[in-house]
Amino acid sequence: MTSETIAKVPTVDKVRLKTARNIASHDYDSLDFDIIYRITLQLISKEVSKELEAVANDFQQSDASDK
Repeated sequence: MTSETIAKVPTVDKVRLKTARNIASHDYDSLDFDIIYRITLQLISKEVSKELEAVANDFQQSDASDK
């Protein structure tokens, strides 16, 4: 993750990110990659939805100001 992305994450989630990273780095044999894959898809889906919503709102605002 970029420093910019991490800076946007609340402190509690940073602890969880660090913990997840430590588990993935040191106990990777116990990871369930199917679960990681599903969670990653959910997170990506939420972020893409937010981005699309923001773009749609910007488009609607610019369209309304043109009229």
